[in-house]
Amino acid sequence: MAEEWHSTQGEVFRFEKDGDSIEGQLVQIRDGNYFRPDGSKSKVFDIKVPSGQTKTIFGTMILERMMGAVKIGQLVKVVSRGVVKTRTGRNAKQFEVFTK
Repeated sequence: MAEEWHSTQGEVFRFEKDGDSIEGQLVQIRDGNYFRPDGSKSKVFDIKVPSGQTKTIFGTMILERMMGAVKIGQLVKVVSRGVVKTRTGRNAKQFEVFTK
């Protein structure tokens, strides 16, 4: 009997309001499809949540900087903390990142 195939990309988790959060094990970091004005690519983070499902979150410059210290296999919790104004006057989502 053949084993079932499972996608390595999870269902997309979207931070829609202040306080939305996701927690689980960081299983993969990969390049996204979005190019920034400086030519760098955005990052995509795959997190295996306690139910066993893999959820995908899209990086922002703020989130990617905060996730920089998180290692593959480490437990992580990401919490949305609303929107802040950047130095250039644009709105950006703010996050808190916790690890175990």
